[in-house]
Amino acid sequence: MATFYGDGIFTLNSGSGTEIATDQTLIGTTSSDDIFGDAYWLNYGNTGTAVGGDDIISDTGGHANRLFGDAYSLNYGSLGIATGGDDTLTGSGGSYDILYGDARYLNGFGSGTATGGNDILNSGGGYFNILYGDAQTMNYFGSGDAYGGDDELNAAGSTNERLYGDAYYMNYGSSGTAYGGNDTLNGSASGDSFLSGGAYYMNYGNIAVSTAFGGDDHIYGNDGNDRILGDAHTMNYYGSHAANGGDDSLDGGSGNDNVYGDATYMNYWSSGTASGGGDLIDGGSGSDVIVGDAWYMNYSSAGATVVGGNDTLRGGIGLSDEVDYIYGDSRFMNFNSANANATGGNDVLYSGSGVNEIYGDGYYMNRSSAGAEAAGGDDQLYGGASRDFLYGDGSQMNWYSDNGIATGGDDTIDGGDGRNYLYGDAGTMNNNSLNTSAIGGNDLLIGGSDVDRIYGDSQTMNYLSTGNAVGGDDVLQGGGGNDYLYGDAQYMNHQSSATSTGGDDLLEGAAGNDSLYGDASSMNYLSVGGMAVGGDDTLLGGAGDDYLVGDAVVMNSGGSNSTAIGGNDVLNGGEGNDVLAGDTSRANYNSSGSIAVGGHDTFIFEGEFGQDRIVDFRFGNDATGSDVIDLSSFAGDLMPALGSVPFEYLPDVALAQLLSRAFAVLEDHISVLGGNSVIDVGAALGGTAGINAITVSNVIDLTVDDFAFF
Repeated sequence: MATFYGDGIFTLNSGSGTEIATDQTLIGTTSSDDIFGDAYWLNYGNTGTAVGGDDIISDTGGHANRLFGDAYSLNYGSLGIATGGDDTLTGSGGSYDILYGDARYLNGFGSGTATGGNDILNSGGGYFNILYGDAQTMNYFGSGDAYGGDDELNAAGSTNERLYGDAYYMNYGSSGTAYGGNDTLNGSASGDSFLSGGAYYMNYGNIAVSTAFGGDDHIYGNDGNDRILGDAHTMNYYGSHAANGGDDSLDGGSGNDNVYGDATYMNYWSSGTASGGGDLIDGGSGSDVIVGDAWYMNYSSAGATVVGGNDTLRGGIGLSDEVDYIYGDSRFMNFNSANANATGGNDVLYSGSGVNEIYGDGYYMNRSSAGAEAAGGDDQLYGGASRDFLYGDGSQMNWYSDNGIATGGDDTIDGGDGRNYLYGDAGTMNNNSLNTSAIGGNDLLIGGSDVDRIYGDSQTMNYLSTGNAVGGDDVLQGGGGNDYLYGDAQYMNHQSSATSTGGDDLLEGAAGNDSLYGDASSMNYLSVGGMAVGGDDTLLGGAGDDYLVGDAVVMNSGGSNSTAIGGNDVLNGGEGNDVLAGDTSRANYNSSGSIAVGGHDTFIFEGEFGQDRIVDFRFGNDATGSDVIDLSSFAGDLMPALGSVPFEYLPDVALAQLLSRAFAVLEDHISVLGGNSVIDVGAALGGTAGINAITVSNVIDLTVDDFAFF
């Protein structure tokens, strides 16, 4: 092995003055070489100033070469100031080469200040090469400050090259501060690369408390199945450090890539604080995993705090059978992290060409994290032309997380043109959790031109849980297909003795034959002792033959001793022949000892509404006026010019009497057919009798108190 020093000396500066290295061109041998652009130390045990030269270093062959742009250490045991030169390093094209843009250590012990140069590093080809834009370690023990340069790193090998924009460790056992540079990393066009804009560890160890800041990096994966990290593999490892991600731009290129805006772990066995940067990520072609901040925000990190950045993520353009998984913040916000706190950023997420799963915050907000708190950001999610699954916050808000608290953000979700599943907050709010709390955000969900299933909060609010779930006040818009809209969930309580409360939602079916459920398909499903309370919802069917249910198709299904209480809902079927239920089509189904209570609902009819049917008028309350049929849009046609006697049914009223009562002409009347009341208001629109008709099932004693004419 040959060793070269560009300035021919072991130490550039050991005094208190200033030493400037000369610019060198160094070429290695065909053996394994150690090449130092300037010296072994720039500053050693001193208070002086040392400046590295702008060197050009290359190797011609062999394996396991080590190329140092300036020195082994810029500052070692020093209080001085050391600055690396702007160097160009090129590997041998062999294997196992290590290239350091400046040094192995920027600061080794001491409390000096070290700044890396703006270097260019080329692997030269081969495999298993490692490139560090500045150093292996920026601060090694001590209390110094280290600043990374703005470096360019280029991989050219065929297998597993690893590129770090700044270092492997930014702080190792140090109480100093490390600042990453604004680096550019390019993956190999012929192999799989590991690319980290900052480091493998930003803060490492629990000997001292350190702070690290990631730079604003640009990373392009190129071909191959790459792993791309905007800042680090781990931001805080042990200790109670502070780590801050940079605002990075990441592009996976072609291949099946894993792209994380900040890190794999933000806190790992740490009680520290980590903040994600505002990153821009494009997965490129291929089936990618894209994470705005980190795969784990808090991992086995009791009491830690994490805040996600405001990121923009794109699935990329590829084949229709490619599958992307896109997470605005993380896969796990809190994992095995008791009393930790994780907050998602306000992210914008775009689907790719294939079938995608998109989560505004994380797949798990709290997983196996007792007492943890997770809050989703206010995210925007956009589906594509294929079949997408879009979750405003996560798949699971609380999963095996007793006493956990999860709060959804106020999200906007647009399904796009595909056949999509939209969840305002999560797939399940509380899953196998005791005494948890899940609160849905106030979301806007928009279906596309195909058949969509839209859940204002979740598919299931409580599953095998004793926690509380509260739905947000959501707006759901169906779009052009035959859509299914659930104001809160398909199931409010599923095999749970929990409490679920629906939000006050607005559901708009738009075109198509839509099914609208103000709260759920089932409020209590196979639940014992569950409590479900519906919100005060507004349902607008739009065009088409729609099915509107103010609360749930079945309020209590299976189980026993549960209670379901309907909200005070407003239903308007719009055009088409619609079926309307203010509370439910069926109160209790195979549910012994359960109670179902209806709300005070209003059924609005206007324009050419068609032939509609109300199936649960006065449900849960036989008193007249508990539910109301609103005909106020026809007031000028239906109300009499004379008299104030409440109207009676047509068979009992002569035409002369009818003219002085509520229905003004013979074609506008109420009749009894097969135990149902039929209200015909066809002539009110100048049309033909029977065109606009309302059938009230199983009710034959309507009075004026059941109507609103104003």
